[in-house]
Amino acid sequence: MRSRKVVLFGNGRFAETNHFYLTHDSPYEVAAFTVDRAFIQMPELLGCPVVPFEEIARHCPPDEYLMAIPLGLKRVNQLRAERFHWPLSLEIPLANCSSTIPTSS
Repeated sequence: MRSRKVVLFGNGRFAETNHFYLTHDSPYEVAAFTVDRAFIQMPELLGCPVVPFEEIARHCPPDEYLMAIPLGLKRVNQLRAERFHWPLSLEIPLANCSSTIPTSS
């Protein structure tokens, strides 16, 4: 049984990869994806809705959802800082995620 629902930040390949790890190697259930409204490419990804980041607290109440913010290497520190503080200001708790699945042999 999954312990908590997670909103996954992103809607590209990196987000899809993190969806795999969260689905197969964590106690979390990915319930939605979120990105800034301007970057929404499709309304659904891997069977989950893509919710505008500006509306995430309304669609995914902080008492029911955690947020995972995986970021690639491009502008990583700046993006992580920006995206880390916004959910906290909305009182959305962050998921603690690390995978036990090796990425290379």
